Amino acid sequence: MTRAVPALLASILVLSLPAMAMAGVTPASDATTEVAVEESTTHGLVEVDGTTNRLTLDPDVRSSYVEAGPDMGASLAGHDDALRADAVLFSLESAFDELEETERAAAIETARERIDDRIDALERRERAAVREHADGEITDERLLSTLVGNHNDAEGLDATLAELEGYAARTSGYDAAEIGDTRATLEVFRTDLRETLDDDVHGEPVTDRRAITLESSQNGVSLATIEGDHYVRETTRFDNRDREQPDGIGDVGNAIDRFEEELYPWTARNLVGTTVFSEARTAQLYSTQMSTPQGDLTAYLDGGTGNVYHEVQRLALSELPSTPADRTWTNDSLELSIERSPVNGPIEVTVTDVEIDEPVDASVLVDGDERATTGDDGSLWIVPPDGGAEITAEADGERVDASVGSWRG
Repeated sequence: MTRAVPALLASILVLSLPAMAMAGVTPASDATTEVAVEESTTHGLVEVDGTTNRLTLDPDVRSSYVEAGPDMGASLAGHDDALRADAVLFSLESAFDELEETERAAAIETARERIDDRIDALERRERAAVREHADGEITDERLLSTLVGNHNDAEGLDATLAELEGYAARTSGYDAAEIGDTRATLEVFRTDLRETLDDDVHGEPVTDRRAITLESSQNGVSLATIEGDHYVRETTRFDNRDREQPDGIGDVGNAIDRFEEELYPWTARNLVGTTVFSEARTAQLYSTQMSTPQGDLTAYLDGGTGNVYHEVQRLALSELPSTPADRTWTNDSLELSIERSPVNGPIEVTVTDVEIDEPVDASVLVDGDERATTGDDGSLWIVPPDGGAEITAEADGERVDASVGSWRG
């Protein structure tokens, strides 16, 4: 396959697919609201009928709510990698015009390798912080600050690599594809959710803090939140990334087959719009961006393990399949009911007045902390911590309590 110099990844194959459905239209027959779930053998990828499979962590998970805001302490995380990369580029800039062509190629490759070392340092820092959090050695806020710090450093490193590509374009005999491959490895740190958290941290103080469900284990980290009318979740499995193993995928064509036939078959059967598949072959990393009537999936496949290393899902709450909890909770005045979505996903809490059967604008607390109010329609979407939560609704001096356990479907 011909490999062109990319804008973001090493090689991009865009497959124009016929529009099978539009957002808000009932999905194809596979998109049923029956939610059957079973554990996959592909290291954390849980198979679900009626929605996109989801990457999860091992069962031994530390899970909690944390609120992002200007006092979160992101300044505690190190941010020196981008500065080091700028120093590398400065050294190249100062000598570039004086170098011979062969020397230019060698200097560019040296700079790329040094930036690759900085990326390895980001990964080590993130893994260490996640494992310390899973062991209870650091706070939720400290882990989030590290993730946000890595996002910012990755932004700087990516900008430096983009400039390096400009030098490569002026140098005959240097294959710039490997720079694109190096940029691809930064994408797991440069996510929209982390950028949103960065805005929360460095923005003006706000009354309504963004609630993040944070999960960590010895093998990975997951963040989830509600953004408007969407559920957003990103998960990274460190144990699914191994560049020391030979690349068993080989090319983007084989990656497409694995994505569509083995990892995300429901998604592949319910595609809308344009699907993008990419490869960063020297980094042994393959990615896809797929869209269904329920929302968007971005996934990164490691060539060494053949498993999903990083996944981001952005799903419309109104399109998610859901099932009611096996009971409702009531007192003399209020009734609380819950709709659950698959794989410990978001839940919809609805509060009604028992006597008149009308929705109630109630405050909703999760494990004793207030999240938000249900509003005039009496409903609120929240993302409970893994393992379940105590849900409380309060209105007009009345309260009703519910207990929601962990579930897979």
